[in-house]
Parts: sequence; structure tokens; C-alpha cells
Amino acid sequence: MTTEPDLIAYVSARPLLVDLLARELAGRRIATEVLSVAAVPDHRWVDGVLLVDLDRPGIPFAEVIAIARRPWRRRIGLFDVLDPGIAERAFTVGATVMVATDDPIGRICDRIVLPPDALASADIRGRPVDAVRRVGSLTARQREILELLAAGTGRQEIAARLSISTQTVDSHLRGLVRRLDASSTADAVRLWAVAFPAVRASALEHD
Repeated sequence: MTTEPDLIAYVSARPLLVDLLARELAGRRIATEVLSVAAVPDHRWVDGVLLVDLDRPGIPFAEVIAIARRPWRRRIGLFDVLDPGIAERAFTVGATVMVATDDPIGRICDRIVLPPDALASADIRGRPVDAVRRVGSLTARQREILELLAAGTGRQEIAARLSISTQTVDSHLRGLVRRLDASSTADAVRLWAVAFPAVRASALEHD
């Protein structure tokens, strides 16, 4: 297998980004093509890379990635705002790389073209993939509570904001600690801080 793929195909609602990528990849002599969702199953590029929008209406990214799992060398998810739940779902159905659309165009192309083991590190916008995936495995409510806790919000205030009891908050905290395989609530907050670095240091004192 050659280092670079034969084709980069897009299932995307980002015409400007697609145009910029096409120009950059043309300089690397790599063909590009825009596909509709319906066209994905009929493409059988053994050495191709498929880019799929993760956060655009009308694009069922999980279905598209799952369909493309076998024929394509890599399935790459494009995102504007990193959602851990979406990231975990995309990885689960077969995505191999996540790429932030606001990265420099050269870096985006590098992450698209190079095999994962040739990249400097396994990360999503500088965040370890493992941390993002573990946080992404939480339920929406567990993530909501952990995010509030990481921001320095106390248990009683979390309960008030979410219109639930403090006992329910505690139950969710115990559940998320187990699901993250963390040693404590503070350890879970540290994991969130790794996946999402904008966290107040004081939050790490909660347990």
C-alpha cells in the first residue's frame, strides 16, 4: 500500500472547506470527489479516504461511516465543535481519525493523507483520543453533570440547575466514576480536564 491514498472523497456540507482541500490536495496529486450520502455504498475504493461531516444537518454520519467501513482505507470525521458523544459514536462505527475544521489547511491535509501511525500523536485538537472516547461513553446527563462539576459548580447548585435532587446527582456521579474507570470524582474531573482543558483548577478539589 502506498503512503498516500488514491482518492479523497467528501460527504460534506462545507463547500468552502471542500474547495480549499481540493486545491491543496491537487498540489499533492491526489484526486478528490464530492459524494452524496446515497452514492457512498456504490464506491469501492480500496485505497481511498472518506471524509464525513459529523455536525451538519442532513448527513447521517454514523450510517455513512458504517457503510464505508470496509471499502475505504480510512473514515475521517470533520467537526467544528467537539462533542464527546458524537466522537465516541463515530469511532464506534468505524471512524479512524477526527479532524477539526478550523485547523490550518495544511494540517488538515496531513491528517487526511498520512496513516494514523505516521501522525505525531493520536489526538483530537491536541486532546488524547482515549480521554475523549472515555468521556464520550458517558450518558448525556452524566456529561452534563461532570461538565458542571469541572466548572466548579457544587452538588446542590447542580441539582437546582437540573431540577433534580442531590441524591440523584450523587447517583449520577457514582455511575460516571464507574463508567470512566476513575478512582474518584476528582479523578473523573481530571479526565474531563484532559479531554476539555478549559477547566477551573478549583474544580479538581471536589470529591
